[in-house]
Amino acid sequence: DGCLGAVRRAARLADGIFANSPVDRFVEQVGWVLDECRRIGRDPATFRFLHYSTLLPGASRAEALRHYRDALWAMQWKYADMEASTTRSGPPPDAPPFTGSDEDLVRGRAVYAGTPDELVDALHAIRRRAGVPVELAARSYLPLLTYEAQVELMARLAEGVAPHV
Repeated sequence: DGCLGAVRRAARLADGIFANSPVDRFVEQVGWVLDECRRIGRDPATFRFLHYSTLLPGASRAEALRHYRDALWAMQWKYADMEASTTRSGPPPDAPPFTGSDEDLVRGRAVYAGTPDELVDALHAIRRRAGVPVELAARSYLPLLTYEAQVELMARLAEGVAPHV
C-alpha cells in the first residue's frame, strides 16, 4: 500500500497526519501510526490526528446530495483533470456532466451528507472508531457555488454542526 509508508514515516518524523480518507481507511491509518509509535518508542499522545471531510447539510442525505451534486462533482473533477490541464492553454474548461449515481459520487471519499444531526453523528463516529483524539475540519468550500450559497452552507455548518463536535 503506497500510503502505508507515508503514514509510518509521518509517525516517525511529523507532528501528525491530516487525512480525508473514508472512516474505515482513516481508522486503518491511525492503526499504522500507533503501530509505528510503539515500534520506535514514541508516545502517541505527542502525535496529532486530523480528519477533514466534505460536509453537505440538508433536510436529508438525498436532498443535500441533490443540492450540492454539481458543485461536488466539479471539485472532484478538477483534480482528475490536473494532468491534462498542464498541456492545455486558455481558461479551464467546465467539468463535464456527471452521469453516475449519487453513491458513485461519494463512494471511497470522506463525504458526509444529511441533516446537521446526521453530520454530527458521522463526525462522532470517526472519533469513536479511531480510538484516539481526532481534530476535525470541514472541507466544504465548493468553488462552483455562488458566494451566497457558500455563505449559507458555512452558516448551516457553523450553527448546526460545529457547536456539537
